[in-house]
Amino acid sequence: MREGAKLHRLLQQMSADGVAERRVSLLFSHLNIDLLVAGRIDRLAPGDPPIVEEFKLASHPVSAPIPEHWTQTVIYAHMLAQSESLDTVRVRLIYAAQNGGTLGLFESVESRVDLEGEFRAAAEPFCAYIAGGLSWRAARDESLRGMRFPYPEPRPGQRAFAAHVRQAIISKRRLFAEAPTGIGKTSAALVPSVRALASGYTEQVFFLTARTTARLAALDALERMRAQGVHLRSVVLTAKELCCPHAREAAGTFRCAMTDCPEAVGFYDRLAESAPDFLRVENATPDAIAAMARSAKLCPHELSLSMAEAADVVLCDYNYAFDPSVQLQRVFRVKKPVTLLIDEAHHLGERARNMLSATVSTDSLKASRREMGQALGRKSEPYAAMTKLIHAMESISTWNDEERLDAPPDALLPALSDALDQSLAALPTASLPVTHNMVRPLTSMRAALTSQTIPFAWLIRRSEPQGNNAQPGARLNHKKHTELTALCLDVAQHIASCTKRLCGCVFFSGTFSPLPAMRSLLGGDNEDALLSLPSPFPPERLLTLWMAHSTRYQARQSSSRAVAETLAAFARHSPGNLWFCFPSYAYLEMIRVALVYVAPELELAVQPRVSGAEAAFTRQSFIDMFQEDTRRIGMIVLGGSFGESVDLPGGRLTGAAVVGVGLPQVNLEQETLRAYYDERFGDGFQAAYRVPGMHKVIQAAGRVIRSSNDKGALLLLDERYGQDDYADLLPAHWTRFAQCDSNEELIERLQTFWEGER
Repeated sequence: MREGAKLHRLLQQMSADGVAERRVSLLFSHLNIDLLVAGRIDRLAPGDPPIVEEFKLASHPVSAPIPEHWTQTVIYAHMLAQSESLDTVRVRLIYAAQNGGTLGLFESVESRVDLEGEFRAAAEPFCAYIAGGLSWRAARDESLRGMRFPYPEPRPGQRAFAAHVRQAIISKRRLFAEAPTGIGKTSAALVPSVRALASGYTEQVFFLTARTTARLAALDALERMRAQGVHLRSVVLTAKELCCPHAREAAGTFRCAMTDCPEAVGFYDRLAESAPDFLRVENATPDAIAAMARSAKLCPHELSLSMAEAADVVLCDYNYAFDPSVQLQRVFRVKKPVTLLIDEAHHLGERARNMLSATVSTDSLKASRREMGQALGRKSEPYAAMTKLIHAMESISTWNDEERLDAPPDALLPALSDALDQSLAALPTASLPVTHNMVRPLTSMRAALTSQTIPFAWLIRRSEPQGNNAQPGARLNHKKHTELTALCLDVAQHIASCTKRLCGCVFFSGTFSPLPAMRSLLGGDNEDALLSLPSPFPPERLLTLWMAHSTRYQARQSSSRAVAETLAAFARHSPGNLWFCFPSYAYLEMIRVALVYVAPELELAVQPRVSGAEAAFTRQSFIDMFQEDTRRIGMIVLGGSFGESVDLPGGRLTGAAVVGVGLPQVNLEQETLRAYYDERFGDGFQAAYRVPGMHKVIQAAGRVIRSSNDKGALLLLDERYGQDDYADLLPAHWTRFAQCDSNEELIERLQTFWEGER
């Protein structure tokens, strides 16, 4: 776009005659739709008839005009003919190189009648599309006016939550709500939101989740609405690498090659042909989208994005709203009235930080440079620009192999900008998959270097290349690998800017305390509402016990036998299935080995470590192992895919043990955040470690009681649960919270609690 703008200015300056950037407009009516079309003619040159010129940038000779370019020029000519009452207009389309040289020129003299015919061929189908959308909206709104709540009776707390959601939408404000497990947050958020569609308070609802599994409850709620006769278009957006039909065929890192992909080339032509069929689909799940894409030979990811534009409810990941590189610009950059419902919002801060942060290493830069050298030559501009960036990173002086810089070097920004621009320019000219994958981190790094509002910390790490026999403590040299990270310290400003102009934004979670601090961290202000709801379940149905084992990192090996014996006692005196939750896989494995020794009779099932397309199937297979008639021990990791958004009601899970307090791993990034929060809040450890750790604990514990009929026991193993700083972060509805000083006392309390249940 930047090069195209330069070319336009160059070509316009080369001719003293004519008018540059001549504005034209036209009001066109069809099917009771008034369509205002406006644009700027690149250059209106004098002549008989007048000449409408359109310039396009090209890198090689063009033998025939691209149809879209020719139609654009014709539409300009039609608007000029209508406004000036011209019988004919000369239409001229020029393809030019960056230096102004002509690579293709196409022109013809068009009559006013022919111009109008070509304009109508483009405008009338568009008006028909708009008319169809208005007709759908009328039918949708009529069906919504009679909609009842999709469950027989609202649960305690649901009405209050729904009322606050409605008020947030009407007032176009933000709501931060903590609603414990069992309230039915998903339905309570969706019902007032879709009703707001019919009232005109919003035009589209985005239900954002951190995990794909969290969308299941939303899909169920929408299906219950449709069962009443409600008409709603919903679309589920899936990551490109998970829905691409060619992803499994590709070796190594997934790369989208849209320029030569059979499903992408000609996408919009085939989309236009099939659009009427797609718009009749109300429940566009990933499977439904995949089937439609196969039938029409379309890219399933691009199809889902196109369908999302016309959807009433879009279910997707956070990044579609908050990630600058992935955000749906077709929705969020056009000031469309949109409502956001952000589920599991306690994850948003960390996720947004990852979106804005960037890491670039000399290893990856050298791999990209090597690829450029092979494809473009070692004397090419992209190769030279990448070399300059590598030198800029290697020249950063440090005392240690891992440290925080006071500021990035001045030479970094110009070197990085040049490398990024040259990489982007080189991508269309050669197959450069490694360089293609470098674009996003380089873009994010440049954004961090130029940010005026978001604070970043600059972290550097150096390590010896594999095979280097340098002794520890040897003098630092430039042959070491260098990794530079721009760590986003505060996401509040970014989240605030993404949500301030929307038609309501609801942040909700079962673990969202302390609420005032979470509101501040996520870009809220004092005018944004806070809501904390009590648990809807009888507190006597949950027994919460804790024992003061030391599970700190340094003590784990020495305390592993004692922890295993306590877990074995908990398992032997609890009915049904249990989950044991750990802060890491390494600690999980350590205790698993100890459990095999002290309680070989227990049936242990370890959380699988899988990702990608097979993850959902493997995850469900693990969950299916826990039924009402089984007695297994599931060993999972806190904060992972099993620690949240898992529903095992009706006796399928009767208890859980949480080992440790879930604190994030101590590393350079986390300590940098701690230092920043120390300055901002006065207690950096609370914000950087304790709060996110306890969120993981509470989420895992929330798997036990999922309905009013459930009964279960929770065991917390760590001495820190006896400290006020940790105990104050535990849910208020954990009223039966008691310390056990021995395994014998634990067994006695469990037997009393479960008496009569067996």
